[in-house]
Amino acid sequence: MAQVNVEDAIETIRGRVFRIQTIWPGGGRVGTAFYIADCVPSGNILIATARHLLEFPEGVTVRWLIERFDENGQCLGELHFKHDDSQVESRPYRYYKHADVGYCVFPRSSERAGQLVPPNLKALRVMHESLRLTPGTRVGWAGFPGQVEQYFRRPLICCFAGTVSAWYAEGSRGLYIVDGHNARGVSGGPVWHYPEDRPAPEVAGIVSGYGLGEQDMPGFCVFEPINPIISFLKANYGPGRSER
Repeated sequence: MAQVNVEDAIETIRGRVFRIQTIWPGGGRVGTAFYIADCVPSGNILIATARHLLEFPEGVTVRWLIERFDENGQCLGELHFKHDDSQVESRPYRYYKHADVGYCVFPRSSERAGQLVPPNLKALRVMHESLRLTPGTRVGWAGFPGQVEQYFRRPLICCFAGTVSAWYAEGSRGLYIVDGHNARGVSGGPVWHYPEDRPAPEVAGIVSGYGLGEQDMPGFCVFEPINPIISFLKANYGPGRSER
């Protein structure tokens, strides 16, 4: 099969990537998330993001706004609601404690909260949890850089490209070090590659950061593999995970 067209791949990714904003008394965060699976039979959708976007002060009420945009920054859909984060059992999110990955469970649409994605939209294809990318693999990633939003006064999804420079493993955790650029606000976005034997881009990771410890790494990015969250979802949701 011919290699997937890069422009088509970006269009596929763009419609399934969201700006996610949370606000609570005295604080807030803005980042990126993406649609990876469906819950059966509830009809809810699973959205992956970075764990550090889902860590809140204890007991606060969090106001959530999740939005989907077109290439011109026009809003195509949104969900908005408040949640008392002290109510642990009803939290709309969970995260993997050993890595900077997490997921949210949201309704596709709600009379009170809005509609995020249309009924016919399918989730992104994800890499099998037993596989990983090797150094030298070309990858793309996308998200909502804060600097771009500030300059143009509207959220704009931006796409990036680079090469996996190294794979770092310590215990059960691994990280991709990628030669490329990143920005605040892109955290939680999808990292994908272009498999030659598949008709669509395949998500392999989650944007985590652009530095190690307190030191920034100009020209390098740190991405979490998506493997832990896929394994977790399969164990907890079984057939509810999208298989395409």
